[in-house]
Amino acid sequence: MKTPINIPNFKAPAPRLAAFTLIELLVVIAIIGILAGILIPAVGKVRESSNSATCVSNLRQIAAAGLMYANENNGRLPTQGKQPGSSSGYWFQKIAPLLGGREGIGAGEAERGIECYRCPSALAQHSPGTNPNNSLIKTYGINDVLNRMDSYRDSDDKLIVPGMPPMKAINPAKTAFILDGYLASGSPYWGRVVTYGLLMRSVEDNFVHSGSSINVAFLDGHVENITAEELPEADSVFWNPTALR
Repeated sequence: MKTPINIPNFKAPAPRLAAFTLIELLVVIAIIGILAGILIPAVGKVRESSNSATCVSNLRQIAAAGLMYANENNGRLPTQGKQPGSSSGYWFQKIAPLLGGREGIGAGEAERGIECYRCPSALAQHSPGTNPNNSLIKTYGINDVLNRMDSYRDSDDKLIVPGMPPMKAINPAKTAFILDGYLASGSPYWGRVVTYGLLMRSVEDNFVHSGSSINVAFLDGHVENITAEELPEADSVFWNPTALR
């Protein structure tokens, strides 16, 4: 019988650990980059689609509240300024109680407290206003032609903006009522011409949805998406409820 040979301190060689080569690592990094390039825009589109749907819902609520206000106030829409039988105030302040706000609510409290006054797409692209009371965070405006309709000066030379009766509109389904856009500068109006209000500063500021577009609530309550190129001229029925075209 053979005696086994003893080799002092003999150890079996450790298995060699597998490792990625440089080329393999570069391939993996390239694949991750390609996947990220595909997925990130898709996620952005989904987010914008959700934001736009929220904005449409907001505008429907605001338009419905504006029409309800007219039913309760001598058939006249809310305006920016003094209306007969009411104190001065912003249009969004006047309809706030119909959207869950309290009676006599202040403008700043209305902007901060009424959730549907803010478009998520606008706030995603622009910081809220820098007003000291942190109130300038709304992102919707009223059609300024509607706002000024039938305005006059009283015996004390104060401007009275009574509000237009919705029934006066020739085609309510084609006349803009409330419009989406970046209004955190404080302007409550939308106007096609600069002298009508403080809007149209730039497409980048106001057309906050995909394809340089905005959402618009019309006088009949429905909402449409309109691009900057599609925005009608100032003398059209889109802005002027008594226009014929």
